[in-house]
Amino acid sequence: MPKKTVDWLKGKNLPEQDTMFVNVDAKIDNYKDPYGLTKDWVDEVKLICRTFHAAFTGVMQSRANGKQRDTWFKELLEISQKKADAPPPPVFVQIVLPAGAKGGLYERFREMMDFFKSNDAYTKADGDDLMITAPEGVERDASEAFPELKCAEDANGNISASYTKGEFSGAEVQWREAGQTMWQPGDKSDQTKIVFKPEVSTPNQPVKLELRGIYILKNLRVGKWSPNYILTYG
Repeated sequence: MPKKTVDWLKGKNLPEQDTMFVNVDAKIDNYKDPYGLTKDWVDEVKLICRTFHAAFTGVMQSRANGKQRDTWFKELLEISQKKADAPPPPVFVQIVLPAGAKGGLYERFREMMDFFKSNDAYTKADGDDLMITAPEGVERDASEAFPELKCAEDANGNISASYTKGEFSGAEVQWREAGQTMWQPGDKSDQTKIVFKPEVSTPNQPVKLELRGIYILKNLRVGKWSPNYILTYG
């Protein structure tokens, strides 16, 4: 029976994610020269890591404060000593994020780690060192995996198909007009968004397209074709 597929990022619980972000923040400088990483890239990775850690720590402390608040309020209401001084209220934590912090931490961090993993110097040992691989003891059943596509048309008539890359090298997308049997090549990419422009039979008129994708590992197709995704194009 295939083992459960676990995402390397969201497969970790929040404390495990925090440990990973702190670890990446501490170690990413070690890979700057061997991987040819720019200072701006490394600085952005560190900012993401520090933003997560600040937010996670603050939220966990706030939850603890919530319990202290409830205990304090109960004591304030029910204290039995006559003329007893009111118990001092708990001090609540103010969450302070690093300067320049932005949202969308998961999406951007995943993109940056996908870029890191696409480097020719990348090894799984380096991924394990940074904790950006799937949890120990869990293996991806590559024969059952397929990309879940988010398809849209941009203002220039291009189709963009976004997907989660995970541990794969990239993905390939094909398309066809609804009712046709022959699939047409869209494009393939090692990035998390595949962009291409289909040559449809009725240009400048809306046409219903079907799109599907498949993962690529070391330039070979792996897993299953995804379900067909429907997009009205044009």
